[in-house]
Amino acid sequence: MRKSKIFALVGSIIFSILALVGLISFWAIIYMPENSEIMTELQDSGFDKQLLSTAAMIAALILIALLALNWVAFARLTKEKGWGIYFLVVGIFYCVASVFNGVGIFYCVASVFNGVGLILTLPVALCFILAYVYRRREVLENK
Repeated sequence: MRKSKIFALVGSIIFSILALVGLISFWAIIYMPENSEIMTELQDSGFDKQLLSTAAMIAALILIALLALNWVAFARLTKEKGWGIYFLVVGIFYCVASVFNGVGIFYCVASVFNGVGLILTLPVALCFILAYVYRRREVLENK
């Protein structure tokens, strides 16, 4: 397997694990009891359970779509043009998201622990950017 595919595979596996944790946390938000301390604090702040459930469902759909796109991009990386650029764009997005300490896809998961956003998304970002770099190198060497 080529280096570009290896980095795309590692990034996709890490992202899949994080997506699973994110989906479990979204499920926990949706089915959280009304009288829990967290829900009481959120209701005092002006949020209701329906709003949180809707936001969690939208975030879960986005997460599932990104998960599917990452695996499609991995499968087609060496076969079609454009998927290397996809990894570069997504890698840059995750890098920026990691700088803002979990803002973005993993905000619900990363906000539980201060500073975890950098640890969660930076390896995925680096793997995806390296997948692009090595894919570009492979294309140039084949010419």
